[in-house]
Amino acid sequence: MQIKAVVYQSATGHTKRYAEMFAAKTGLPLYTLQEAKKALSKGDEIIYFGWILSGKIQGFEPAWTDYEVKAVASVGLYPDSARFRNHIGRNNIIIDMEYFHLRGGIKTGELKGGAKILMKIMMKTIEKKLEKGQQVTPEELEMHDAYKNSADFVSEEQLAGIYAWYDSYCADAQ
Repeated sequence: MQIKAVVYQSATGHTKRYAEMFAAKTGLPLYTLQEAKKALSKGDEIIYFGWILSGKIQGFEPAWTDYEVKAVASVGLYPDSARFRNHIGRNNIIIDMEYFHLRGGIKTGELKGGAKILMKIMMKTIEKKLEKGQQVTPEELEMHDAYKNSADFVSEEQLAGIYAWYDSYCADAQ
């Protein structure tokens, strides 16, 4: 088999931009999760890009159920680290596929529903730590600043790992 498409779900556009960049460079067709239901067959091999909310990669479960996900890329505000990838990997039961995390961004004014509530809670927690003089991690400070001012960390360079994996996967498939 071969990878048929890039499929994604995006909330504020950061995930969409990564999926578009990846599809453009690889020549793979690009579909939203909804579009994929009409364009792809059950069991087709895909690469999935999804945004993170409460440790869950949005849309991953239906993508994983309907398609053969060969690689998944989570997109979120938090910087990439092995510890973070392990946490997200466990929360989403990512097994037998490659996993990448890409730093996206935040458009504070566009947050809605649960995402807006969760970010407000996270920011209040950080602010209380700061007020009490408690230790705050550099990541927490950076997230606090990004939330206050909006932030965009999307870059082609962050896709280097998934590009390398894809090239290797295609070479192995031949």
